[in-house]
Amino acid sequence: MPEAKDKRLVPREPVHLVTEIELDGNQIGCAVSRDASGAGLLLLTHLKLAQGRELKLRLYVPTESDARLLSASVVRCERISPVEGLVWDYRVAVAFNDPPADLQQLVHHNLTKPTSTVSGAL
Repeated sequence: MPEAKDKRLVPREPVHLVTEIELDGNQIGCAVSRDASGAGLLLLTHLKLAQGRELKLRLYVPTESDARLLSASVVRCERISPVEGLVWDYRVAVAFNDPPADLQQLVHHNLTKPTSTVSGAL
C-alpha cells in the first residue's frame, strides 16, 4: 500500500502555524501544524477528531494581521505514542474544502525560510 505522501497531489512543506479549531460554531481547541501545503495541514493537537468530520480552522499566518477562516475535513487522526515525547496527543491530517489559491506559494516561498536572528555580544 502506498504511503500517504505518495498519494499527495500538492507537496507539503515543514511549517509551524497556529490554528484554532471550531466545531459547530464553537472553538474546541487549538493545534500547531507540523507541515502544510496549499491543500491541507498536518496538525498536532490534543483533540481526537473523527475522520470525515467538517471543521472550521482559524489559521494564523505570521505575515498577515488577521487569521484566515478555512473549512476543512479530517482525513485521518492518529494517536501520538508517549515514547515520541511530544506534548500533543494526536496527529490530525486535514484537507481544505476550498483551498486558498495563494496558500501553496505562501507556504513554499515565505513560511519555510529561516528567519534572521540578531547576533551580538553576550
